[in-house]
Formats: sequence, structure tokens, C-alpha cells
Amino acid sequence: MTGPLDYFTAATGDGVEDQGGESGGRVLYRAVVVEIVTLDSSAELTANWGDVLSDISSKKLPYAPRNSIIAQLFAGNLKNKKPVLCYPFFPPYLCFPIKPGEQVWVIGEVAGTPGTEPYWLCRIPEDRRVDDLNYTHADRKWQNKVRDATAAGKLFDDPANPQTGIELPSFPNGTGNIRNRTLNQKVRQPNPFDIIVDGSPSMANFTREPIPRWAKRPGDTVLQGSNNTIVSLGEDRGWKFWQNTEKAVASNVYRTNDPAAPHMLQKGTIDLVAGRGRWGVNPTTDEAFGMPPINTAPRTIYNTRKWIETDKYPEANALDFPGAKNNNPPGEVPPAIEGDPDFISDSSRVYISMKTMGDMNFGITQTTFTPVEEMGDMNQKVDFDVEGEGPYMATSMNPDNPIRDQGPAPFVIAKSDHVRLIARRVYPAVPRELAHGVHPESTVDIAGSVRIVKEGLRDDDLAVILLRPDGSIQISGKKIYIGRSEEDGGFADIAGLKAGTNKGPGDDDLDDPGTSQPWVKYHQLEELWNALMDELTTFCDNMTGAPTPGYGNPSPKIDAAVATLKTKIGLPEASNGLKGSIVRLKSKRIFGE
Repeated sequence: MTGPLDYFTAATGDGVEDQGGESGGRVLYRAVVVEIVTLDSSAELTANWGDVLSDISSKKLPYAPRNSIIAQLFAGNLKNKKPVLCYPFFPPYLCFPIKPGEQVWVIGEVAGTPGTEPYWLCRIPEDRRVDDLNYTHADRKWQNKVRDATAAGKLFDDPANPQTGIELPSFPNGTGNIRNRTLNQKVRQPNPFDIIVDGSPSMANFTREPIPRWAKRPGDTVLQGSNNTIVSLGEDRGWKFWQNTEKAVASNVYRTNDPAAPHMLQKGTIDLVAGRGRWGVNPTTDEAFGMPPINTAPRTIYNTRKWIETDKYPEANALDFPGAKNNNPPGEVPPAIEGDPDFISDSSRVYISMKTMGDMNFGITQTTFTPVEEMGDMNQKVDFDVEGEGPYMATSMNPDNPIRDQGPAPFVIAKSDHVRLIARRVYPAVPRELAHGVHPESTVDIAGSVRIVKEGLRDDDLAVILLRPDGSIQISGKKIYIGRSEEDGGFADIAGLKAGTNKGPGDDDLDDPGTSQPWVKYHQLEELWNALMDELTTFCDNMTGAPTPGYGNPSPKIDAAVATLKTKIGLPEASNGLKGSIVRLKSKRIFGE
């Protein structure tokens, strides 16, 4: 017996549509997923399963919609029937994840029988010892148990081999008793669940990995995938940059503030996250216990298929309960912060909130502070170590306009290791290898653009960065500062600015000289240099052939030329004096180091 086809050909009988109403008034039926219709039913899938399925399912298989499944029902005598094709109950607007070997709810159109056209609803939720976002083997619920003190003592206190007897999660068929098996299994026959998983082409498209669990608040709506992705429609919530999760005593799903208080209202938040609890640690094996979880990561363990999964039931190995002698301090239970939103460590996040302390929570703050017991009016009570005192944001290059943290206020925040913003450019009739995906005969011409806009009056506080379709970049603002302030390691001759010997005049609009210098305008510099060159040329012309009176007397021509040049240098700006016109070179808008 080499695969699922051989197993189900030998282990099952007639089609489920022949069994009538033997299940009485049952509405929902349990079934094991055997295979998944990922794309339109292929000729290979139809050829392989056509003779194995029930007659009606075989006829429907070539036309099955995507996300249909081939399933083996096992309620009562149904385990002896042929597998059936089940269409998804929900339309393709909502597609649930499912994998071969997992169990699903199946429903028919008539109570008491799954009928000839059953639908699958969703994976069946199991208890917390079993249910896994990545992969759930439902029959583990028949085997899980808590080790008593004697077993725990034997497990940990043997000085010769202190870590013997570690139990790894397995994939049993029912309770293990031959009379209570989920799928038919003859003596010395391989576990049918292993046959399904090992022989399913769909499993090649599924990534097995440990996924942290999420705790939701009562009013939240949450959508999760199987590989650590989540969309939470809830409220402002997450571990902040100053909070030390190693000293957390409870999940941030709990609030300590009065939810009816005015400042707790209007905090609706959409949190899109990929990669919670990203700092994984060594998993438990059959030879050694794994490390305790770091931050919001889950405890992990190898299973008997040599996959690493979330250790959902550490008590099976006398871990993580009061008095357990594991790597945690004796008698302490690790805080239930697994999977909590963490603004600092989570891999990638887009955070859309009606009201939050966005700058401070994410650590992009200019504020130097020590959190008090209750930070502002937006956060949980804080009794953790302060990781630092700030500032954690660039210092303003304009002393009269410091960078201020915003909030509580609406925010849209994107955070990841690497963030990209791309505007598309498609050239018409460009070969495919130069513009992938564009047909060589395409006449489409797309020149994208990017606008970053801070609204305001055009002649006052409007600030804009434009990446234009022609490739030009325009930065428009009341004032533009480029570089770093002296406090952040930038160059600034502060003493020289104040003493009048500075290397630049600073921002004259400020009461106190700034740490930045105006940038030079080219055209004004060109005009000044041309005027200087013209005056020097005139001076040289006037000096040419100047007579020498002799006897040490001054030359009238030389004196006149010197006086003319000196006068031109000393005239004020209004009279186009060379020295007075230097101020025309400095920008009134752009400043830098």
C-alpha cells in the first residue's frame, strides 16, 4: 500500500449517498481531509480519484471549484463508505485554510444525511492542547494528559539522565484502540494519516512552522492565516518600546484602565501584522528541553514527523505550570504574552488607528522621559524597567521649532526591517525581458509618481515631496533642513556663530543662531563672482601703464583705481556692493550642516 489512492480503494465501500439517513437528525459531520482542489480539477486529479470516489463525486470532480476537498466522513458507519467530494460552503470571497489530514465540518442540504452534494464549512476547532494555526491533528485530544508529580519527578530528578521520557506530539489514529479509530486501519497497516500526508501533492505547497497564538478582546474581529499573518480589527494595543516584556505579568489583551473613561473611547485600530514573536529559540527534542520563549514567541517542540511546531501543551513534559522544574524560575509560570502585538519586535506591521501615541509607542520619540505608572491617557499601567530615556529621534536643526511627539491622535504607521514605496513605470513595446510581464506589442505607457503631502496653505505650512513621472524630485516646504544637528553628530560652528567668526550666518529668522547654515544659491553666486571679476578686470585695466612720478610720490592713476575698487567693495547691498551682496547668496528656505 503506497499512497492514499491504494488505501481508500481498499479500505472503503459504497458511496456515502447510498447510506440513507442512518445518522438520524445529524446536521454536521466530521470528515478527514484527503486532498484539496487547489486549481481547476486537473486531468491527473480526475484520473487518479475518479474510481475511488463515490459515483456522484466522480462525475462532479472535473468541474469542482477551487478550494473543494476530497474528504473521508467517519461518523458512525460512514468511515466504511467511499471518500466524497465536498464543495466549499462559503463563496470564494472567503477562503479558509485547510490541509490534508486535518478534520473539517461537513454539512448536507438535508438533515440526517450528508447527501450527494455535501459542503465543507471549516476546520474543526479543538481544545487548546491540540488546536494549531499552522496544522491541527485533531486526534491528539484523546491522548493528552498532565503529568503528575511522580511522573514529573522521574522526568527531571534522575541525576544520571535528567531528561528522559520527553514526549513529542504525535499523529494518532483515534484513541489508539483498534475499536476507536477515526479511519479504518488493519493490523500492521501504516497509520492512514501518515499515508494521507505523505502521499498528498497539496502538502508540497504547505509550510510547516510554529505560529504564535493570538488572544483577542471581546469586541475584536480577527482574520489569521496559517503562516503567522493576521488582520485584527480591534483597538489600540501593543507592547511599547519602553516596556520590558521579560517582566510582564499578563498579556496586553487585558486593560487596567476603565474602558468607559472618555480617553479610552474612539481607539478603533486595524493591525496588519506578518511575523509576530519573531525571535524563535531552540525547540524541545526527544533528548533535551528547548529554551523558554523570548518576548512574544511561542515555546516550540519537534513532533514525531520531525516538524517544529508550537508547544501547545508543555504540561505533557512537566513544563510551564506552578512547581515545574524547567528552565523558568521554579514555581513560576511564564506570562501568557505569546503572540501579543509587539511594536518593537514584530517583523512587519501596518498600523491604522483612530487614536494612539504613535511616536512614543514605536520609539521614534524626541521626548526624554521616565514613564510614570500610567503613561499619558492612552496606555496600560507600566511597572516594567525603562529601556532608555530617549531621545530616539533626530534633533531639530531649528531650535525655535523642536520635533514634538504627536498623540494621542489618528496614525497610519508602517514598520518593517526594510520598507519600500514603488511607483510603476511601464514602457510601451518593450521586450518582455526588460519589462517583465508586459507583452512585446503592448502600447501601455505608465509613468507613475509619488506624493508625500503634509496639508497646509501653499504659501505657508504646506510641505510636499514629489517624485514626478519625468524622474524629477521636488521638495517643497516652508523651510527645508538637510543633515544633522550638532547634538546628533553633525557639524556646526556654534561658538563661531555667536562670536561672529562662524563659517556661515545661520538662520537669521531665528532669535538664537541655529545649528544649520543656509545653502548657497548658484545664480546669485554667479552674479557676485562675475561682478567681482568685472571690478578686478577694470582695476587691472586702470593699473596698466600707470606713470611713476618718482621721488616716492603716489601715482594718481593707481590711487584712483584703488579708490574705485574699494568703494565698489564697500557699498551696501542696495547699491550692489560686492561685500554687501554676499547676503544674496544664502537660501531663505534650504538649510544644512
